[in-house]
Amino acid sequence: MGCALIHECQEDCIIFAITRGESLLLNSADIGYSWLIPITPDGQEAHRGAGAIRGGNEGIQTVINGLLDTVGVEVEEEICRCSAFVRASGPILPLRNGSVIAIGEAAGLISPLSGDGSIPGMFSALFLVENWGDSDACERAVLKKYGYFQKEAEALKRLMKGKVLTPSNI
Repeated sequence: MGCALIHECQEDCIIFAITRGESLLLNSADIGYSWLIPITPDGQEAHRGAGAIRGGNEGIQTVINGLLDTVGVEVEEEICRCSAFVRASGPILPLRNGSVIAIGEAAGLISPLSGDGSIPGMFSALFLVENWGDSDACERAVLKKYGYFQKEAEALKRLMKGKVLTPSNI
């Protein structure tokens, strides 16, 4: 199975200075999600990120503005900005190449339907530790828990091409 790069689901990550400290904040909207995580002890600098399934950069900005409005955070200064596409293919096999074993997003453990990757990333790290020295066992554990992501990716690709889903192709 090849990599399904979903261009409509773009992630935008921005580090910025804020006027007040907050703990981890999450927000969801009908077109995406966003988060705000303090990165300095005083909470004056935070990492903000968002993902949107439609609307491109405008969609992402709409989701981010919703979060900032909800929590009443004022951006004083943007320190840096980056963006990237979210890979939505399911596990990319093999996980091992020489002495390197991929986990988390590097292993393709992002849900194609939800864009969630944090929990699968943590579980893949746990599987690596539990199976230290046995990369095949680690890969089996990842596939047992997240192999269905490959089916999600195939279903999503079919839908994006305008094809109908049937029990035989999902």
